[in-house]
Amino acid sequence: YCARLQLALLQNVEDNLVREQAQFDLAAAQQTVQACDARFNAFSAEVQKAKGEQDDRVRSEKEVSSAQYFRQAFANSTLEANAITALLQLFRRKKEPLNRTKSFASEKEDAGRMRRSASTVGLPNKGVPGFNLLEEAAADPYLDLGVEPKEKQLQVEDDIKFEDCPEGVDEESFNRMLELRAEKLRAEAEVARGAAVLNEMGGFLGHLERECMEAKAENDRLERELREHKALMGRELYDIEILFKLKQGQVEVPQAAVVTDYSDAIVIDQEVVESRNRRITELGKDKVHILTKIKEFRKSLSTLDWEHEMLALQTTDLEERTKDVHMLRVTKDLQSLLKGGEEGRNKAESDLLERKIEHLSEATEKKEQALKKQYSMLAHAAKLRKNENGMLEKKLRELQQNVIQREHIRRLRAPSGQPQKTGGGGRVEEDEGAAKAAHAAFKELRSRQKLMEVAKKNTEEIEILHKELDRLRQRTFPSFVQLHEDRPANPDHR
Repeated sequence: YCARLQLALLQNVEDNLVREQAQFDLAAAQQTVQACDARFNAFSAEVQKAKGEQDDRVRSEKEVSSAQYFRQAFANSTLEANAITALLQLFRRKKEPLNRTKSFASEKEDAGRMRRSASTVGLPNKGVPGFNLLEEAAADPYLDLGVEPKEKQLQVEDDIKFEDCPEGVDEESFNRMLELRAEKLRAEAEVARGAAVLNEMGGFLGHLERECMEAKAENDRLERELREHKALMGRELYDIEILFKLKQGQVEVPQAAVVTDYSDAIVIDQEVVESRNRRITELGKDKVHILTKIKEFRKSLSTLDWEHEMLALQTTDLEERTKDVHMLRVTKDLQSLLKGGEEGRNKAESDLLERKIEHLSEATEKKEQALKKQYSMLAHAAKLRKNENGMLEKKLRELQQNVIQREHIRRLRAPSGQPQKTGGGGRVEEDEGAAKAAHAAFKELRSRQKLMEVAKKNTEEIEILHKELDRLRQRTFPSFVQLHEDRPANPDHR
């Protein structure tokens, strides 16, 4: 346990060091984010300013290139309208592109001059600190982008010569047109250079934005790691290793062959387990209740189907009986029976049979009571006989034991040369009282059996008389339906 406690202390020290390093990295990342935001905001302001200047150049270029501006320049001239239109066409003619090979060579020459000038800008022999343009360009890639010499900005070559002058146009007007065209070309060149600068500035602005996003992502990652590490330290602060003494059945971790690893084991309160079991039981009861409802609903559906089928069969039976009644052949006996001619005779017979049935029922009840009384007496006598038989059996066992002992003594006393006799060599005498009692019980049983047979015969005669009475009643009161028709029960209600 001491070793475990020492490891916990070492882990706490290591966690504190990691937290301090994470806080230091987070502070550096926050400074980087602030610096990136400052550079991005400053350059965004420069981009907005450059966009405003570019908008001014575009408006100026549109104004210089417009036909209205051109015609105002020749408003006081003596040229005809056709001549002014011809000059306007020359003014609007697109400039032919320069030779690609020539432009590439000029770019290489300009780049060489730039490198030579960049390497010789510093003046170390006069005590002035050196200034390397390449190093400054690495720090600021847009150091002199779009800045050209003044003489190059003012000189714009044109492909229109004096030989292209239209007829009826003097030299002064043609030169004025060339000046206006040169001004238009310079405006177009400035617009193109401004667009290139804006394009490069947009790329650099995107680069700064990506740097800001990367710095913010790094800052967020460090904040998340620091927060997770603090949460881990908070958990470890209260996650202390202590010793537990548990019973064998309470440990549910699979036991290893040598040493069991309890690093990922947790201690659960008994109330938690019981509450979870109660919740599972409640869910099971709800499920059983739902299934019971489903069962009852299906049972009701089966009952409805069965009743529907039963009603359909009853309808079919009634239709068949109606057909039988319609097809019944009426005879004289049937007519007299329907008119009620034999009602008196049948009534007398039925009264006679009813009186006979009542007499037989009374006689049967009397016989049954007498038999019950006789049965109770016989049962009491049988009980007495059983008790007597038990006593005699006990006495018999005692006598047999005495006989066995005496035979044993006799065998011991008898000479060795005489043959021994089994069972004493005598005849077992019968008990005359027991034999008489057995014969009496047998006679009682035979008489009781005869009485039961007579009662059964009388009951069968009564049932036959009941059937005959029902038949006579049917003849007296005719009906086309069955008398004792039992409605079939629902098979699901058994």
